[in-house]
Amino acid sequence: MKKLLFVLLLAIVSGQSFASEVITVSRREIGKQQWPLTREEIMLSCDKDGGLFAINDSTLMQYPLNAIAQRRVESKQIQGQSITVIQADDKQHPGQKMDLTPLITRAQALCDA
Repeated sequence: MKKLLFVLLLAIVSGQSFASEVITVSRREIGKQQWPLTREEIMLSCDKDGGLFAINDSTLMQYPLNAIAQRRVESKQIQGQSITVIQADDKQHPGQKMDLTPLITRAQALCDA
């Protein structure tokens, strides 16, 4: 019984270490020219470990926005896939994707709050 209680307590504490703040941002907020995605809106989160994610609000798929988040996806701690799947092409620079800085900046602000 004590072992079960210990395991449950450990699971709760571990889950809290990855809790995060979440906001929703849209093309309208960021601006049509700077919006880097093919979706109209996306949720952004900053985990307590500094992992930044974009989250598709209809599928809840997570897309890493920094190296910390990418490592968590690669190590299978979190299910996710590359942001390039929903990243728009840059019309001013053929063959390149739009800059993700507006989203990364907003997600990072969650960490700093």
